[in-house]
Amino acid sequence: MPPTILRPLLLTLCLGAAAFAPRASADSFPGSATPRGLALGDALQAASVGEAATLFNPAGLALAKSYVIEGNFGFLPRAKTAGVSICDSATARVAACLYYDYLSWDPDDAALGQGALHRVGLATAMPLAPQLSLGINQKYSSFTLEDNAGVIIAEQSASGYSLDAGLIIRMSQTINLGIVGNNL
Repeated sequence: MPPTILRPLLLTLCLGAAAFAPRASADSFPGSATPRGLALGDALQAASVGEAATLFNPAGLALAKSYVIEGNFGFLPRAKTAGVSICDSATARVAACLYYDYLSWDPDDAALGQGALHRVGLATAMPLAPQLSLGINQKYSSFTLEDNAGVIIAEQSASGYSLDAGLIIRMSQTINLGIVGNNL
């Protein structure tokens, strides 16, 4: 196809995909918990790197060559978050990130009780071509909810394994297309 036809066709395809994309929100959890996630309104599905790739799209691990050790802690009057990760996309063809995240909360409404979420996982990604990367995130999550007496409410608690799968296509130097399936 001539370049003059290809650009309008690509623009129409991108705008059409954006029209059917889910609404981005800057207050969703847990992806927007990072400053970059808040600023971009969940647009990191196509541009996440490092530990953020475990939240948004595991294919993002292969976007940048880096070796990163991250730790975080967040404190609000009624909630605490903490996490640690080690990610490597520089020393091998397959990028990997081992991580642990923790979230606890004690809501203002005493009737709701308090809760905790633990999440541990291993995300891997591989560039299939210079413009294409594929990633998988295997994780174990445990969620518990306690009443005000500290007794675990079994009906509201859960734990289990899940899988995220993602694909990132580099359309140009500044435009990426991210496709991700969470908790498959």
